[in-house]
Amino acid sequence: MKFFHIPKLNHISLFSCLLLTCYIILALLILRSNSPVSYGDTEQYYIAAGLAYLKGNYTVNPEHPPLAKYIIALYYMYVSRDLGILSILFSSITLLFLYKILHLLFKNTLEAFILALILITNTLFLHVSVSCLLDVFYISFLIVALYFLLKYLLDNKHNVRSILTSTIALGLALGCKITTAIFLTAIIFFIIVYAIYTHNLRKTLYSLLLLSTIPMIVYFLSFLHFIMNGMTLLDVIERQWFMITYHSKFHHPTFYTIFNALVRLFFNFVILKYYSLGHIELSLRQDSMLQSLTITLSQESYVGLGIKFYAGLGSIINFLFLPSLLYVTYTSILKRKSNHLLITCLLVASLIQNIPTISIDWYFYPSIIFFHIATYIYLREYLIKDLNKRYLFLIFIIILNILGLALTMSDLHEINLIIGK
Repeated sequence: MKFFHIPKLNHISLFSCLLLTCYIILALLILRSNSPVSYGDTEQYYIAAGLAYLKGNYTVNPEHPPLAKYIIALYYMYVSRDLGILSILFSSITLLFLYKILHLLFKNTLEAFILALILITNTLFLHVSVSCLLDVFYISFLIVALYFLLKYLLDNKHNVRSILTSTIALGLALGCKITTAIFLTAIIFFIIVYAIYTHNLRKTLYSLLLLSTIPMIVYFLSFLHFIMNGMTLLDVIERQWFMITYHSKFHHPTFYTIFNALVRLFFNFVILKYYSLGHIELSLRQDSMLQSLTITLSQESYVGLGIKFYAGLGSIINFLFLPSLLYVTYTSILKRKSNHLLITCLLVASLIQNIPTISIDWYFYPSIIFFHIATYIYLREYLIKDLNKRYLFLIFIIILNILGLALTMSDLHEINLIIGK
């Protein structure tokens, strides 16, 4: 007689557990390292805002919705003041459902695992994922929403539970950060074009009905505590207008911000801020706008130069950004591939979100996720069609990413000579 029934784990479950184990180990190493990358001031601001909301003071940080700040404050009060663990929890949810999305797209457990492994060894993704920024929370809900949306669209049956879960998760994402509306708009656009591609009007109309109502209902429920403590519905609506006008104020691009964006696009975000890149050492000073470029010349062996250069790239895969974007856009429009269309819409939406704050690191967090998916589509279908060669290339990328992580966790020197404004 069996007293305990141990369920059999399939390949997806095994790779999911292995992926989460790798991520948690790396995340804890980052938290316990002497890495100078920190978003402490911003995190403290959200803690203060959440605590103020719980006490009935809603004037703090009015430019963002309250849901994530409530989560942060409640965790801070009743669980632990180590907010990194909370971020790791939400980032683990992101990775788990992202792996499921990759498996739905590529139908290969090992490929999905390796691509997710590349992402967790990316320095920007890893550093942001352990910080208590609003992006960590809203991206977690957004990825959950995308998984259930894809599951609903790819399933031959009319699975109401999947699309309902997707729309609720989108509402929760909106409740964490108002700029999620850009992604919601991209998803609605995708659904409309998807109807043209597939002629599946039933699923399309049902999806559009729920996407245009449920997320907004869930979003406004995040302000329920405000109304219960005396804020009128008109005050809540006026707060929405303030958030919209606040986030619609674009910074005027300058030479420094454009240069900053190009460097951040191709090179490792974190390393270039703090560490050297071979013979030429670069440092991008964190500011509301890029104020200076720091350059120092140093003598070093060619081996050291090569290691630091490739580690400084963060991922050589970054150089595939433009061809990957063009490829998924081309296949979306001319070959009518709906999966490619969804990734194109999400990637473009994430880039649009970066326009007002082009010099802030963590705003590239969602772009990194969707860019990696687009790049792998390009690699898989056009650049490296042979599976074994593609595996070797991806393993090479992982090694470079780990080199980058090793540099960010080591105690290296700051730069001296400043050239700039």
